[in-house]
Amino acid sequence: MSGAERTVILRNKGDEIDASTYVLAKMKVQENGKPLPEAVWNIEDTVGVFHFYAGLAERLDNRSEQEIALGMKGYTSKAVKELVGVAGAIIPWNFPMLMAAWKVVPALAVGCTMVLKPSELTPFTALELGDIANQVGLPAGVSNNVTGFGSEAGQSLTDHPGVDKLAFTGQIPTGPRIMATATRDIKTISLQLGGKSLLVIFAGTPIDAAVEWIMFVIFWNQGELCSATSRVLVEEAI
Repeated sequence: MSGAERTVILRNKGDEIDASTYVLAKMKVQENGKPLPEAVWNIEDTVGVFHFYAGLAERLDNRSEQEIALGMKGYTSKAVKELVGVAGAIIPWNFPMLMAAWKVVPALAVGCTMVLKPSELTPFTALELGDIANQVGLPAGVSNNVTGFGSEAGQSLTDHPGVDKLAFTGQIPTGPRIMATATRDIKTISLQLGGKSLLVIFAGTPIDAAVEWIMFVIFWNQGELCSATSRVLVEEAI
């Protein structure tokens, strides 16, 4: 498909999710106990992801090749953007639909096929994402969901020689195992293994606002957040 054709499908998929916001939000509440207002917020963010990458897909049609000026007679150089191939993604349970969108939508936008392994604790919204894909005309086999435990389904996905790209968000002990497996077939990998996100407070910062943001980001989603502000550096003057 052209980027323009992919744009139509992604935008339609975003619209379908938008129309089902409260149905999907209630499903998330049942799935992992997220408060309804936060679940609604996550679905709205998911819609935004689809619409954002839908716009990028359209612009890719005219940017697959770029001439590189060398300044040397008799030589030409060209940068060519090519698909990475089959992308595999493994996501955790804290933001099941939004995390799925972050992984799946960019791959679809550039024309890759995709295999998603959601957390065994929260598979339902990811499966619902697949049903919506069918409704808006995404060709069969382009976006796929495989459910199961990480040690079985996840391991099979990382081991598969037909997977060219792996993206994993989860616990640190799993990251090295995925990295080691990826080296065998020289897969491209992206690992998001959590972190100790830092908030820096300067002397001119409104303190009340700073405290509000610190409390919000460390306790948002029960603190189950890759970017929770678990470290704060304060300028010595204050």
